[in-house]
Amino acid sequence: ELWNVAFTGPGNGHDYAWAAAVDGAGNAYVTGRSSNGSNSDFRTIKHAAADGSVLWSVAFNGVGNGDDHALDIAVDGSGNALVTGESWNGVNWDQRTLKYAAADGSVLWSVAYNGPANGNDHAQALAVNGAGDAYVTGISYSGANNDLRTLKYASADGSVLWSSGYNGPDNGNDHAHAIAVDSSGNALVTGISHNGANWDYRTVKLAATTGSLVWSGAYAGPAGGDDQAFSVAVDGAGNVHVTGYSSNGANKDIRTFAYAAADGAVLFSVNEGPARGADDQPGSGDLLLAKRSSAVDAGGNVYVTGGSYNGINWDYRTIKYSPGGIVLWDVAHVGAGNANDSSFSATMRLLT
Repeated sequence: ELWNVAFTGPGNGHDYAWAAAVDGAGNAYVTGRSSNGSNSDFRTIKHAAADGSVLWSVAFNGVGNGDDHALDIAVDGSGNALVTGESWNGVNWDQRTLKYAAADGSVLWSVAYNGPANGNDHAQALAVNGAGDAYVTGISYSGANNDLRTLKYASADGSVLWSSGYNGPDNGNDHAHAIAVDSSGNALVTGISHNGANWDYRTVKLAATTGSLVWSGAYAGPAGGDDQAFSVAVDGAGNVHVTGYSSNGANKDIRTFAYAAADGAVLFSVNEGPARGADDQPGSGDLLLAKRSSAVDAGGNVYVTGGSYNGINWDYRTIKYSPGGIVLWDVAHVGAGNANDSSFSATMRLLT
């Protein structure tokens, strides 16, 4: 252990970290929510790579002076932090996205999104392209149901470059859980779409310059139960890897897809769990923690992590797939207490 730091907020109440990111120098950025004594605010902290000392710590209290929950963070090439979440406006929830300066955490811009129905709008995930533009995805109320809503914000001032909604073919609820950006700046969003009876995977590709729909892919498992996608990652060729869980009728299995960059054709679909006969779920203990349960390395190998039920309790389960979806290894971790162990995040950092 190189360092270990805690944060206790000014309200001396509950403080929750929800997401973290690392800059090129190895400094750690953490965001979440912190009690101010009466409600919760966004809280974002930058820790020094060497010893974890706090370089800066900033809070955000929204216009409604109510609860504000930061849910995801990304760092651009200059070390500026982009944070998104949900903010109470006094009547309902808006998406709220802020950009903080690398040097001191000062607010470079702050933007809210209130959907066309003036209902609840929740940001779930954020990604940044090479130019520093921020892509935010989440849930927006349309007046009849919830739709996927993805926005692209300009790096310089947070102005909206485009805003794209997605309403599934059954006109039910659609929830975004994760987002990634490919090398051309196209956005890949995954989550769930209600088919009238239960939930299906839903993955969409949105064009870099306009946010228009390039393709949309769904997965409805053979058992007719709930199928939920939690994570998306993009390889060097722009192919899209999605993981989540799928009902097999008796329990849930990890289900991972690879979609072709050009048209969303299924390159492979692999299922892990039937041999164990128990639940296997990537990052499924809490939807808010399930944004990064897969990663892709430079060779196109896919890594998936989550929880696997051993018949008594939960173990870590991490799987490495080849670019063709072949299992290269599959390992479990059982903690010293022989109790529940679940992993929620996988990340890939290439060392040179």
